[in-house]
Amino acid sequence: MASSGRPVITPPPSVVPPVLGNLELRGSPELVLFQRQGDDLNLLGWRAGESELGTRQVIPAALRGLTDQQDYLSQLSPDGSILLVHARPATHGAQDIFRAFRLDGTGGREIWESTALGSGVAADFTGAKRVVVTSGGVLPTGRGWTIVDLSADEAVVHELDVPAIPRPSPGTSIDVNTLTFNYVPLAGSADGSWVYAMSVHASEPVYRPAYRIAIETGEAQPITDFPTTGPSRVVSPLVDPISGRLLLAGPRVTSGSGLLEAWSAGAKTPDFKAAFNNVFSAVWLDDGGVITADYDRLPGPFTLRILTLTATGKPAATLFTAQGTNAALVGVLRGFAGVYVASTNSGMRTLVVIRLADGATSTVQVPEPSGLNFNVGFRP
Repeated sequence: MASSGRPVITPPPSVVPPVLGNLELRGSPELVLFQRQGDDLNLLGWRAGESELGTRQVIPAALRGLTDQQDYLSQLSPDGSILLVHARPATHGAQDIFRAFRLDGTGGREIWESTALGSGVAADFTGAKRVVVTSGGVLPTGRGWTIVDLSADEAVVHELDVPAIPRPSPGTSIDVNTLTFNYVPLAGSADGSWVYAMSVHASEPVYRPAYRIAIETGEAQPITDFPTTGPSRVVSPLVDPISGRLLLAGPRVTSGSGLLEAWSAGAKTPDFKAAFNNVFSAVWLDDGGVITADYDRLPGPFTLRILTLTATGKPAATLFTAQGTNAALVGVLRGFAGVYVASTNSGMRTLVVIRLADGATSTVQVPEPSGLNFNVGFRP
């Protein structure tokens, strides 16, 4: 840390020249793109070594009733077995639309639909087959959390009350270091019994362990750290399975758009603070290291770097570099990382799978199908 208190930009790690080309990487997960064709949603997949995108599943009527201008998101569950479609309303005052499909063979079966969970809400998976729906704003709205269990043939919905935000007594001076602004979900437990909540603050760390909430009963238990052992351990790429440290990266969760921080529970300073140009997310690796994506400028065109750090936040290696205007680290799964890169009006997209054990990299460039959705998935 510089004497001025400003983080020092981390020098670029030494580049590991990847072996480029469409290599078969045994056991690699699949990158999935989503394509709209009328009311249907196609899942297009590519595995390292395949020559082109292939249609994996066609979900008939998944987008029924949605206009061509209506925004929607498509998201795969962590185990790739459930597809969640979340559409914004077409008219002011209408409700968001949710549909979930169990993927099987070349198709999918709808197992849940709802238009009664509010407008402008956010949704994400908290486990392999559970979705949490919350208010989409930064500040509390009074809305609780909706947990949708999609593990059985029919969805089971649980409405959870979020603990009240503590307020200072009248006349008490406000300490911004202890003030809580909101609670947000982090992830579920390994056994599916709990959802873990973080508190939101104005001072660092912005997010901190707060509660675990029992999905069946709604009981909220205060916590001081995120457990990493036992059936109730948290399952999240943001919690180091070795140390339990919380990983925060980029705008709105750190004090700078290029910062990546690791926080131990209750710490007043981060275990490490690595500075880059622009980062949005980062993921813990099984060995306690970290992987992230760094953009040298935004908006693009930019140079993207996929790089790793040690458990102490030191640069380890640059695994992949590319130029583009639209690119992201899609995820990490079973020892592999997935990446995509595209450029405005190019009509092409580069798909990348990296084997983390040795940096072996497989790439393919494919034409972007008409009706392509922004989201990209990564599944076993």
